[in-house]
Amino acid sequence: MKKIKRKKSLTFKLSIILIISILFITIGYSSLSTSLSIDGSAAFRPVGMIRVTSIKKNDYNNALELDSTYTKDSIKVNIDLKENGNISYDVEISNLGQTDKELTKIVNDIYSNESVSYEIEGLKLNDVIRKKEVKKFKITFKSNDTSNKLNAKIRFIFEDYKDLIPQVTYGYLTMYNGENDLYGFDKNNISTFQRKKNINEEEVLNKDGVKKISNISDDEYNSEYDIYAWVENNNFYWWSKADKVYMHPKTIKAFKNLKNIKIIDLNGISTEKVENFAHFFDTDINLKEIKGKILTDGLKLEYNENFNYRNDTSNDSSSEKGLAFMFNDCKVLEKVDISNFNTTNASDMKRMFGGCAKLSKIDVSHFDTSNVKSMYWMFRKTNSLTEIDLTNFNTSNVENMFGMFVQSVNIKTIKFGNEFDTSKVKYFKNMFYDDSKLETIYATKDFEASSDAVSNSMFYNTRNLVGSRNTEYEFKYNNSYQNINYAHIANKDNRGYFTYEEVKEKYKINYYLDGGYADNLNYYYEDSETFTLNNPTKEGYNFIGWTGSNGDSPQMNVTINQGTTGELNFVANYEEKQIEQIDKVFVINGSCDFNGVDSNITGDACSAYADKKYIDTNVNLFSNENFNKDFELYFEISNYDSNNQSQGVSQQTIMNSLQEIYSKNQGIVLRRSRNDLSLLARNSKETKEININPTTLNSVKLVRKDMKLYYSLNEGELIYLLTYDDSDKKFDLPVTFG
Repeated sequence: MKKIKRKKSLTFKLSIILIISILFITIGYSSLSTSLSIDGSAAFRPVGMIRVTSIKKNDYNNALELDSTYTKDSIKVNIDLKENGNISYDVEISNLGQTDKELTKIVNDIYSNESVSYEIEGLKLNDVIRKKEVKKFKITFKSNDTSNKLNAKIRFIFEDYKDLIPQVTYGYLTMYNGENDLYGFDKNNISTFQRKKNINEEEVLNKDGVKKISNISDDEYNSEYDIYAWVENNNFYWWSKADKVYMHPKTIKAFKNLKNIKIIDLNGISTEKVENFAHFFDTDINLKEIKGKILTDGLKLEYNENFNYRNDTSNDSSSEKGLAFMFNDCKVLEKVDISNFNTTNASDMKRMFGGCAKLSKIDVSHFDTSNVKSMYWMFRKTNSLTEIDLTNFNTSNVENMFGMFVQSVNIKTIKFGNEFDTSKVKYFKNMFYDDSKLETIYATKDFEASSDAVSNSMFYNTRNLVGSRNTEYEFKYNNSYQNINYAHIANKDNRGYFTYEEVKEKYKINYYLDGGYADNLNYYYEDSETFTLNNPTKEGYNFIGWTGSNGDSPQMNVTINQGTTGELNFVANYEEKQIEQIDKVFVINGSCDFNGVDSNITGDACSAYADKKYIDTNVNLFSNENFNKDFELYFEISNYDSNNQSQGVSQQTIMNSLQEIYSKNQGIVLRRSRNDLSLLARNSKETKEININPTTLNSVKLVRKDMKLYYSLNEGELIYLLTYDDSDKKFDLPVTFG
């Protein structure tokens, strides 16, 4: 009897295992599919996002369903509603991600007349769907006194639920006056300004010289979270629990005159409430890069009460408002992202880019200049600039254009548009002074000027300038003709240095990047050459395609063909990166060989750690055991010190897993997964990945010198991989196999 019971028990267990296996196989097959069914069941790969996962017809009266379907964020129906008819659908939205989401908008496109309406039961704005939760609700379409064939699309827009993210409503940094210090620190030797990540509050408070820099004395703009700062190895670091920190609205001259600053990283800081950007980066003569977005939405329209076009030329600036002196004399700044600038309330652009000798491109095509009074020295000595397009500039309130392009020695082409109005300008002196390579000034009309306008030396030494170029009315530069009288389109009755060119209609392109970044054109013309959008990048996510003007299905490659017209809108769609979990690998000081199992650790220095897996910084992976297993080696560069290593001090240079590379500023990971071996390096801006054939590999060598990382395979030549912007620590790290 006992034997029979055992057999029955064994049979029952095998049956259960078989059923579970079938279920797992079914689920696994479904998870690999990328298709969506419309019968209420979904077959798609969970990608860590919130999405519609079901739509199913429920009640109906005097109505006929022709079709119903859904995409990741929308439902679509095609129905025939008779008089006073209605039809209902049960809908499910699933949160497959790791964060709670809040419904922030419901967008409807109902292609019919006003006699059709819809209502939703069980879902409303600001509802929160927790991670792994499925939300069920009902949507009903109704007709009134007429029959309607209805095509409708309802789109649900979710964002991260802010109440669960450390977020400051007014997390303001203290004001900085730009004169003597940077938030109370000596500014003279600071080389970088950046947020410090991957450190806790206790560690911050134990830093030497740490100061609280959050505003705690302003009741209106008080911080919900403390903000701390310290200077370490000439790097200015700030830290807060807050996900986002605002600069105080009254901040002025925020980074002015930081003579040794090279990098300013604004990631984590929002400037959107700052009211005055005058002198913001003024005279940062060694500043090479500004990271992150500069938002000017809070700019306050305020004119200097003492403004006068004559005293506007003084260097102490009669103009301390708007965008005046914003990037003035940033002599080595090579690139700045001004694509998010809102200049509607800009009162002054005096010397805004003056002296930016390394800026080879300044895209001001989206600037609203209708309230600007001064453009004095605005593009002075922009020596890398070869052309500038101002066809969208409205200068109807400008009074001063003194030296606007003075000594921009490589500029060849300047374009003015229909609204380049000079009727209020009193000062044209030196406007194009010494632009020795300037060839063509395109315009749609002549400049206007009052009889008392000052314009001497307006065209001094523009010796390559030709008016009405390539026409029968060409007028070549003559040193005797330099004032406002020659700011005209040359024709048979009029000498002038301008060439007529009709301004083509310009169409705007709007991008909704959801925290990502892409360098794309903001405008285009009907006759623009066909171009393809650059795809965005977003940390921790894979881009899966554009939607919007190209349709509702995400497309990876979106091309704008020549002949296209009209304003365009493109929405970036992402999925969270899915990182396969692999056993952790750690490091200590000592000579430890790693075989991939706890019991095979060798070396006296490792004997105290028999319950862990360890690898020394000189890594030896045995090919007969560990190299055939999956593994990760993660090296965090900034903590490595070769002197300490040689003295037997633990470096803690290897972290836990590949997942951490997306939360760290920088690092290197060597990863074996199945038959793939990859070397992946990351700095604060980009990630580089090298795929390696493991069957031909004997060794990998990593060399770090002069802030650059190199690698070699099988003791071959060193190949450049990436530059790091934090530490200049050197190392030479061999990883051998077998």
